[in-house]
Amino acid sequence: MDNRKFLRSASVLLSASVLLSASAFALDTTENPVSDSAQVSVSDTMQQSYGLKKSDIQRKRSVPVLMYHLISDDIWGSREMFTSPSVFRQQLQYLKDHGYQTITFEDLDHLELYPKPILLTFDDGYADNYTTVYPMLKEFGMKATFFVFPNGLGRQHMMTREQIKELSDSGIVSIQSHSLSHANMTKLSASQQEYEMKESQRQIREITGKSPFALTYPEGGYTNTTLSIAAKYYHFGICAGGNRWKISDAFYTIPRYRMHRSTTMAQFADYVDQSVSRIFTDISASRWSTPYIEQVYSANYMRGTSGDTFQPYKTLTRAESVQVLYALAGRPAVSGQTPFRDVSSSAWYHQAVIWAYQQRITSGVSKNEFKPNDAITREQLIVMLYHYCGSPNVSDTLAKKYFADANQVSSWARPAMNWAVSNGIISGIRNGNKLLLSPRSNSTREQVATIIAKAFC
Repeated sequence: MDNRKFLRSASVLLSASVLLSASAFALDTTENPVSDSAQVSVSDTMQQSYGLKKSDIQRKRSVPVLMYHLISDDIWGSREMFTSPSVFRQQLQYLKDHGYQTITFEDLDHLELYPKPILLTFDDGYADNYTTVYPMLKEFGMKATFFVFPNGLGRQHMMTREQIKELSDSGIVSIQSHSLSHANMTKLSASQQEYEMKESQRQIREITGKSPFALTYPEGGYTNTTLSIAAKYYHFGICAGGNRWKISDAFYTIPRYRMHRSTTMAQFADYVDQSVSRIFTDISASRWSTPYIEQVYSANYMRGTSGDTFQPYKTLTRAESVQVLYALAGRPAVSGQTPFRDVSSSAWYHQAVIWAYQQRITSGVSKNEFKPNDAITREQLIVMLYHYCGSPNVSDTLAKKYFADANQVSSWARPAMNWAVSNGIISGIRNGNKLLLSPRSNSTREQVATIIAKAFC
């Protein structure tokens, strides 16, 4: 069934089974003038939407958005709109087992905190979203977004206003808008569309105390006029179908994967797949370093250099190196300062350098210099890791293993290099018949990912 046919069948369900059409809720089909006193401006919405800053949302980032309707085996309408609760439980378990993080639209401007984000969305506001979905979300410690339309609340099969308020207060459910009466925007005049969007926003804010800033278009219908009006009242406009959302500046045509009763677990796994070879355009699934990059990225120890690039062959800088170790430590709060004149208090790595200096992981390249933008050598990186692990006593393994360039290891780095070799953190680089440590060569991002994964993942 293609999307248009599915939308038509959904429309029949809404009007015949749930009586949620525009006429059922007495939408005035004459033009509705927009009251100046009731209008919510974009700035008002900005102030009431958790301080969300669209300018901070990482572009080119890939985020799967899943679209559900009902989670029930009590099928009273179009069968494909009803996901079985047992299947939904399997899907949540899959997300948990594979390290995915469910987020809401409030989280989009700090995506850097979520290596494997996913948006679970539910349309219309059906009662089972409260009786079935909400308890499962609490059980699994997950979040979701419910798109509701106020004129449907309290009707048969629908949630009540009191339930919507409870969900909004829970901290795990974000209540957003699905228009006022579930009217297809393509069938309304511009002023009618504006009334639908504005009045829905006002009533939801009246119920929850929070102004919704995301809108799903009923039945997936929208025109260019719809998008322009939506931009007056909302930060995001969400469609009823599509594929994976790759974030761009097109915030009013966000696609979603439709979840059907017939959706298999294999299809679900493909929809949510956040493997690094799918996220980053410069990582091949077959490259030797990819499994290690996968581990450090999933653990949030290393991030991409942009929304869709990892740059595995790029040389790691000293600033990036301490940032990785700072992430390993859980990014603890720090205070104080360092003696390094070349580390600005406004630099993105400032806290990491303070932490590394205070923990005696690094003392800089001189008394007053850290050289944050210099490439880090393999032996410098190993020394930092060695200090991070407490500088344990080790025997001279290098003397027992054949590395053609072992004599090139600096004296100050030899204990650390012995430790790394003894623990299998580095095993050498094959160059013809020779096995090399390459202690003074620069470290690439994929090499560092491999070392971190072997040592800590």
